[in-house]
Parts: sequence; structure tokens; C-alpha cells
Amino acid sequence: MKTCIVITAMAGLAVSGVAHAAPVVLRGQGVSGAPANLTVAPTPAFSSKFAVSEVDGRLSINGSQTAGAGSEHKLGSLKQVNDVRWAFTLSHSPSSGFTVTMSGILNGERDTLSRSIRWDGRTDHSTSNSLGSAQQSRTSFNALQLTASVPHHLDAAGLSFSQLVFSSASLGNGSFDAESLGSGGSAYTNTWMTFGNDPDLAAHSWSLSGVVLGSRKVSADLGSLNFGIVGQTVVVVPLPPAAWAGLSTMAGIAGIGFIRRRQLA
Repeated sequence: MKTCIVITAMAGLAVSGVAHAAPVVLRGQGVSGAPANLTVAPTPAFSSKFAVSEVDGRLSINGSQTAGAGSEHKLGSLKQVNDVRWAFTLSHSPSSGFTVTMSGILNGERDTLSRSIRWDGRTDHSTSNSLGSAQQSRTSFNALQLTASVPHHLDAAGLSFSQLVFSSASLGNGSFDAESLGSGGSAYTNTWMTFGNDPDLAAHSWSLSGVVLGSRKVSADLGSLNFGIVGQTVVVVPLPPAAWAGLSTMAGIAGIGFIRRRQLA
């Protein structure tokens, strides 16, 4: 018995309408590590996640600095959300914060299910004001990290996402074209979208949209399929000229895509 894993990568970031800084996409190191030319702050600004467990499917967004901040929605039971293509959009506005929307047709249903969750992006800090109450503020960030994972022990499980589009009137626009990549054993992907050292994404309006699908055996073992978007603060260290030469025909290289595992006799 052997395991076959196929990953479809996204490559060739097309950028247009740049007003401030064009997004650049780079492969991360390992399951969640940053590319070699990024130095990352210890605490993320936010985390949005789509998860398909052995029980159900869930959508969440929260701040990483305070337990309980943010919001979560159950999308349906595992039988309802399994093999469902979800159109999703994560949008941000400086005035109102984050909104995550997912729409899909549940298995066995005719009507489209749409779920939206909102979070103002504010996290509680340990300092208190003169009245003794915790102060709230929005955390700055200048990069987006996209991760996806499929537990190694799950057979006939897969996670795919595609048609990714980043849009911002002030930060630039980017879209991703799918390509196929074979892998000998990885069941995860980790990609970073950066905008340079200066822009604070918390001060700009932007959106990231696409399609995500998770599939697994209804009677499978414990473990979740996860697709996440995380706000990170990074310092970009310039790459040497030889490294940039390989990126001359594209704005970046992405390793986000399709993960599928199945048991072969």
C-alpha cells in the first residue's frame, strides 16, 4: 500500500492597477514558516479559518492576541459540507474591520447556503485606562499568510482552493493561474503575500476571494482539513540580484493549491 499526493500550485501572479505596492507571493518554509527573506513578528494580527472535521464544517475569524475575540459559524454537518465548493471572500475596511463570507450548495440541498461573520479587528490589551477597563485597538500587519493542511493519517481526503483574487484600490490587484505540481509526500502548503515594509493593511480596504473545497470519508478518523488566512507583520529583507532574476517574468511564486490523498492498492 502506498500514498499518492498531488499538489496543484498557483504561479504567475498577474498584477494591475497598482497604486501603492504590488503584492508579491512567495513560498513559505515548512508547514508554517516564513520565506528566508522575511522576519516575522511573534504574534499574528488575525486568523481566519475554514475547517472540515470528522463532525462538521466551520468558518471562523479571530484575533490572535485575546482568547474569545472574533466569531465562528457552523456551516453544517460533515455530510452536508463534504465535497461542497464554497465561494469565499475575506474583506477588510479600516472603518468596519473584517467580513468573511462563504456560499455553497449543501449536499442533498437545492438552496445555496451563505454564511457571513464579522469582526471589527479590535483586540483587548493588558493595559488599562484611567477607569480600569481594558483598552482596545486594531493590530497593524503588512502581509497575508495562506496555509492549508490535510492530516497524514486520513485516507481519501483532499482540500482544494482556486480562483484566488486579491483586490485593492490602494494596494494593487493580483490573480492566480493554476498549474500542476507533483510532490513526494507533503500534505500541506504555506504561502505568503507581501506588500513591502511600509503599507499597513489594517489602514487599507482590500479583499481576497476564491473557491475552496474539502472532501473526506464521513466515517474517517479524527482530524481536520484546514484552510487559513493569517495577517502577519514582517520585515522584508532584500533578496540578492541572482534570486530576483528568477522572478523577472512574474510578480512571485505561489505554492497554494490542491492537496489530495488517496489510498492505492
